[in-house]
Amino acid sequence: MNEKRGNEDRMNLGQKVIDWLYRDRWQVEETRAVCGRDGFTWWPGDFSQTIRMAGEEIGAHGETCYLITVETDLFRYTPPQDGDRTLFSIFSMLMRNTTLSGVVFRREEERITLNTSVRIYHETYREISRLIEAAAALQIGEAQRLQKSLYALPYLTIAMNSPPAGGSFPGPHPVTRVIDEEFLPAGRLPVALRPEDFEQAAMEIASYGYGSPPAYRDAGLRVKFPFLGAMSLVLLKADLGHPFYGNGLRVVQALPVNPATEEDGHALAMALNHESLTSSPYGHGMGSYTFMEGYLSFVAYFPNAILEWVDLANQVFSCAGRALDLERRFRTGFTGNGGNIEGFGTSVRLNERMLGIGEN
Repeated sequence: MNEKRGNEDRMNLGQKVIDWLYRDRWQVEETRAVCGRDGFTWWPGDFSQTIRMAGEEIGAHGETCYLITVETDLFRYTPPQDGDRTLFSIFSMLMRNTTLSGVVFRREEERITLNTSVRIYHETYREISRLIEAAAALQIGEAQRLQKSLYALPYLTIAMNSPPAGGSFPGPHPVTRVIDEEFLPAGRLPVALRPEDFEQAAMEIASYGYGSPPAYRDAGLRVKFPFLGAMSLVLLKADLGHPFYGNGLRVVQALPVNPATEEDGHALAMALNHESLTSSPYGHGMGSYTFMEGYLSFVAYFPNAILEWVDLANQVFSCAGRALDLERRFRTGFTGNGGNIEGFGTSVRLNERMLGIGEN
């Protein structure tokens, strides 16, 4: 695969993780893939998935990080005459059971995809490469389930396509065996996190002195960060299972955004997914923006089987970075794909209700 991508003298971490997936972990057949300089597109079923390096960034301490994006084709969407109302309803249905991906609508292509965007550093290579692998496998499994359950919805058609040669894989690709053989059995076991794991994470977070003092319990952790004169609430919960994958860790970051209408809220969530999950994410991009119960949030779910690769403190630090990044976007204005942050305010009443949720 390296030869087709340019024979780089020194493979960076982004290229390294992509080659590791292509060659070692998945052993992708060349007849079922198209390789490019930055990554590859392959066909694990009657739909395509693209894994590529989207760029490089320089961190706060001068270190280089690499951006990896994973995208799986899901549906083609033909807009009806009611504007985006139907699209928002479909978006909400698609978001109910996703895990480490967000739903993105590419309006110019009338295409709906599942997307994950991740930064990878030298010191986090081992853990993050495993999470990228898990996110890609989960996208394949979720695409298969969502296409099967929602194919009859109006205005949706399954995004079926085939590689240039070799045809699509006959049936579920072996990559998805990890779901049946590891994720689902592990989801029936007790959560692979101990009370002391949350305590240790709380101590590490508190040592940085940013945000409110973290509060932890046996099955979770809660912390608040400043956000546009209010507070962004972050919850790590190990006692809220997933309807399909069972036990695991749920991460929720609530942002007290006060849109004029519910449709504006959905448009904003979709716009943020489009901007941050297809290129450079705010915080990490394992999860999705969504608008529910009157507030904007970023949600992610890590199945029990991969919790050994999840750093609890880093999850919270990522949320802190997301709050800072989004605050800058609010203050400078943001328009894109139908969403408009400029002019949105924060609601004190809504913020209080969000903080009340965190007490439970």
